[in-house]
Amino acid sequence: MTVPLRLDATGATLRFVLREGDGGATAERSRAATVDIGREGRLVGVEVDLGTEEPLYLEVEPDASAYARSVPTSATVTVLPGGEVVMVEVSRRGAGYEVTYPVGNR
Repeated sequence: MTVPLRLDATGATLRFVLREGDGGATAERSRAATVDIGREGRLVGVEVDLGTEEPLYLEVEPDASAYARSVPTSATVTVLPGGEVVMVEVSRRGAGYEVTYPVGNR
């Protein structure tokens, strides 16, 4: 699934908005995730373990997958009461990784 990527005001958090909020109640959950980083720190995608049979994969830049490496991290997942995921947030930097693009650095 390819989704738009946004940065928070500080540029420290990568935010994937899967569905714009409708003002309803939401809950945040911390989940295990894997950040796929390509050449020169380009973000290929993020895989999030939702505790279901299939993980959620958010693809950002599939063409950057050459020489990609995967780094474990955590994600904050925002869900509606029925369990639908509406937003995923991961840190732009973590232990052993830094996403340098598409956040402005090349």
